[in-house]
Amino acid sequence: MRKQKLTGILYPDEVAVAAAAFQAALGSLSDTAQARSSSNRRRGAECISTPALNGELDLEQLRDGALRCVSQAASARGRKQPG
Repeated sequence: MRKQKLTGILYPDEVAVAAAAFQAALGSLSDTAQARSSSNRRRGAECISTPALNGELDLEQLRDGALRCVSQAASARGRKQPG
């Protein structure tokens, strides 16, 4: 009998993929300060956890999605600053 997947949780192997995607995204940031930024880390984690919880477990897809989210958030912050 196959165990049914519970909604809203990640199993250990899924957590490992999400964690690897998170580390890969941080490693891909062009600036160490970007990788250490708590807002970028939080945003990246959110942009990995949501699709992972919905079944996306491709490391590259999760990493790329996190990088897009962080980049979009940084662009939005830049537009809000008076210039």
